[in-house]
Amino acid sequence: MAKHTSQCLKGNPSLATDKDKIFEVDESSDLPIWVQLRNRITYLIRTGYFKSGDQLPSVRSVAADAGINYNTVTKAYRDLEFAKLIDTKAQPLFDEEYQQRERLLWGE
Repeated sequence: MAKHTSQCLKGNPSLATDKDKIFEVDESSDLPIWVQLRNRITYLIRTGYFKSGDQLPSVRSVAADAGINYNTVTKAYRDLEFAKLIDTKAQPLFDEEYQQRERLLWGE
C-alpha cells in the first residue's frame, strides 16, 4: 500500500478543483464534513493525484482553504492514517537514532 505524508501539495494539477484547493464542503450532503474530506483525499490518492511519497497539504492549510475547523481535518487525516492510506509522521518513531536520543534525554 502506498504511503503518503502530510505537508505540501504535489501531483497532477488537472485533478484539483482550484489552484491548490483540494476540497470543498458539499453543504447538501448528509455526510459529516470529515467524511467528505476523507473520501476526497482517498479519491485523489487512488486516482494518482497524490503518489507514494508525496506530501499532503498541512492540516491548517486544508482547514483555511476549505473554511472548516482544524479538528475536522485532523479527524479525517487520522482516519486515513488508521486505514494506512497516509503516514503523518515526519520520521519513523522507533528508528535507532530516535531511540538513542531518547536514552540520552532520559538518562537511560
